[in-house]
Amino acid sequence: MTKPKAAVSTTNTTVQEPDPEGASAALQLLAQKPKRIPPEALVQKDYDTLLTVLKHGYTYTDIAAVYGRHGIKVTPAQLKLQVEARRHQMEPAEALATSQHQVTDGRLTAAANRTKVVVKAVPLTDAAAAEAADILALREG
Repeated sequence: MTKPKAAVSTTNTTVQEPDPEGASAALQLLAQKPKRIPPEALVQKDYDTLLTVLKHGYTYTDIAAVYGRHGIKVTPAQLKLQVEARRHQMEPAEALATSQHQVTDGRLTAAANRTKVVVKAVPLTDAAAAEAADILALREG
């Protein structure tokens, strides 16, 4: 004779009512922000700021930590790769813009030697100042 099978207890089982409106609302929230922001997009958006931060002695690890504190997952290696790629993309355009040549009496004269560079100081926004404070706190802490 076989033993009777034990009855399955349903006292701890909760039944969830279908909620299509709640599911739609959750999907709309997901649609408002991407699940992952590609490093290329970060570098494209913040390229000038990244170069300034790097020039001031901060590392890609410092920068990745700032992004991480704001919910953006990116590695220092990804940032470095994208910054270098963007820098190499910019070099040919910069070289072309600064090395326009003129032909004078059969000789090639570089106009780049007479190029004047103007640097404009831009005040920090509150958000940029907060980011700088975050980086300083990270380095000191």
